[in-house]
Amino acid sequence: MHRKLFVSAAVVCLMLSVLATAADVPAPDFMGLYTYDGSQLTKLDRAFSTTADNSAGKSVVGFPANTNFPLVQPDVVFVAYHEKIELLEANIIGLTWEGIKMLDGQEFKSENYELNMYVRDGEKIVRFNVAPLEGQNFTYKYVPEKPLAPGKYLFYFGRSLKDARVADQDKVFVFEIVK
Repeated sequence: MHRKLFVSAAVVCLMLSVLATAADVPAPDFMGLYTYDGSQLTKLDRAFSTTADNSAGKSVVGFPANTNFPLVQPDVVFVAYHEKIELLEANIIGLTWEGIKMLDGQEFKSENYELNMYVRDGEKIVRFNVAPLEGQNFTYKYVPEKPLAPGKYLFYFGRSLKDARVADQDKVFVFEIVK
C-alpha cells in the first residue's frame, strides 16, 4: 500500500513540475523549434544531413564536419510551434563522430558525400516529458528528464530520421551542450 502511494505521489509530482514549468515558458511568435534557457527563446535553424552509401545498398545518415551546432545549456527546454508536428513523434539522440569507411563489412565508396560525419549514437537516447503550452495551439514543450551531458545532439520530428529528412527538412535540428 505504501509503495503504491509513493509511486503515485512521484508520478503526480513529475506531472505537476512539467505543467508548472510549461506555464513559465513564453510562446514563440513564429513556427519552428526553439530552446529556452530560463530567460529567452532562441530559434534553432534546420539542419541539413547527408547520406553515405556503399555498393551493397547500405546507407548512413549523418551531419558533415562543417555542420553548425548551436551551443545550448545542459538544462535546456525545447519549445516547438508547428502545425504539422506530431506531439509524441519527437526524438532527441546523441551524435558521435564516425570516420566511416566500413559498414557491415562493406567499404563505402562515394564521391558525392562526406564520409566522415556525425551519426546517431544509439546509446545516447534522451528521455523527455512533453506538455502543451497553456493557451497556445500547436505549441509544445519538451523537457529532458535530466540535464544533458556535454556533446552534440540531434532533435527530429518523425518515426525515423529518414522519414523526417524526406518529409520536411524543417523537422531536423542539431545542437551542442556545453558545460
